[in-house]
Amino acid sequence: MKTAQYVMTFEVAFGLAGTALMLVAFASSFEWRLLLPLAYVTALLSAIGWQLSRWRRRRRMLRWEIAAVQVVSMASNLTNAAVYSELTWSKLINPFPMIIVIAMLLPPAGRWFCEPRGKRPLSSPATAPRTPDSAG
Repeated sequence: MKTAQYVMTFEVAFGLAGTALMLVAFASSFEWRLLLPLAYVTALLSAIGWQLSRWRRRRRMLRWEIAAVQVVSMASNLTNAAVYSELTWSKLINPFPMIIVIAMLLPPAGRWFCEPRGKRPLSSPATAPRTPDSAG
């Protein structure tokens, strides 16, 4: 799971660098067609950053949210390449999202994102399930 977390961090780092370049390109040319890809990249980076901030809570739904965002990222890249007639085998294989999706589908991800009920940060001892030892 650490590998997936590091790959997501690299995605955000490279995405921020790309966003900075897109902002420079927009500021130098005022080409309004650059705003739509800039908005998409910003939304995608925000979603991935939010997921990274929630990583330590290990909620079950976060696993599927991460996989869904990465699948959307791969699909949008493929659609963009197909629309602009740049679809090649190298464009079909986007390693960062593929690594993350595969990692989220493996059994260790299921164990990692399945935190016991009593260990959740917002649960109180009154709402935690009782065991025969704690019935006291």
